[in-house]
Amino acid sequence: TPKNIQHIEGKDSEFMKAYRDKGRVSSILGNIPLFAVMVEDLGVRGAHHACLEEYKRMTKEATNANEKRFVVSSYAVSAIAVTVAVGA
Repeated sequence: TPKNIQHIEGKDSEFMKAYRDKGRVSSILGNIPLFAVMVEDLGVRGAHHACLEEYKRMTKEATNANEKRFVVSSYAVSAIAVTVAVGA
């Protein structure tokens, strides 16, 4: 969003006109606030958070079952790969 904020800010921007021009639901959308996320790495942050939550879940399951091995889901592997690749 930081790269394109000039195209979406302001009530009369093309983005806001298109956002509000939704036919029957336009009146509802007019009452819903719209926020711009001003960070570039939101996807990486989400992947990092998902990885940590999956790790906590796996650790808890392993502790509860007195197991030494983990079954890592593809979801956790993807999150770990993204986190490591970016260096987060």
